[in-house]
Amino acid sequence: MTLISGWHRILFLAITISASGIAAESLSARDQPGLRTCDGIVAFGEDNPEVRLMKVVTKGQRLPFYRNRTEKTPHCPVEVDGCQLKSFVVPGDLLLVGPDMDGFACASYISPNARRVRNQFRETIGFVPLSELAVVMGAPPTPADWSGTWFRSAEAEIEIGPDGPGKLKILGQATYGGHDPERVKRGAINVGELEGIVDMPKANMIALGDDFDGTKPLGKDRSDCRARLRLFGPYLVVEDNGGCGGNGVTFIGVYMRRR
Repeated sequence: MTLISGWHRILFLAITISASGIAAESLSARDQPGLRTCDGIVAFGEDNPEVRLMKVVTKGQRLPFYRNRTEKTPHCPVEVDGCQLKSFVVPGDLLLVGPDMDGFACASYISPNARRVRNQFRETIGFVPLSELAVVMGAPPTPADWSGTWFRSAEAEIEIGPDGPGKLKILGQATYGGHDPERVKRGAINVGELEGIVDMPKANMIALGDDFDGTKPLGKDRSDCRARLRLFGPYLVVEDNGGCGGNGVTFIGVYMRRR
């Protein structure tokens, strides 16, 4: 049996407690509940009710985006250089912003002058500090605000326009594999459609689907196409239940109107 002298015992206990504290701190930093990754404002299979339009009001010349919390960056997102991404926005830019998270929120930005390159928009995604943003409160959208041809980053477009007094017509087309040369060669492209005529919405949302008013979850039943379209300034945010086309086809995403 090995005996530990008094001061050795104190030193041993101090080191043990310190190590335990570091491990606990690291664990709590990495495993805090709530959103810790920002992969976009809308995601397949999830309802995303807390989307807001916000304006950059930072007093600086630019506002950087911040990294996700990962095993390699367990302390992010925080306002330190090690968490900053190279991407940034400037005062006056309009962002789509998700739920609050310890003073930060997941945000998405597409320039109003964006052009599709190789069928992709340049969409910037990351965390931003909420203290540098202000909510944009606008009037309910008009028919002109809705009308036009809206494009997602790839393989989907939605056309919205008037269809008689007080009505809007929605017609969308999407594919899966349309930009994959091998799938095109094999003819293995899946397609989908989004279609409906609705009353002019009083707010910023259009709901498509039998017995679906947009306020309930989209659900996982794919026997019927359900979709929620929400207008936030220059952005059209679309979610669906995966039942609007063939395997892999979805209209989910952020759309910009063709200029």
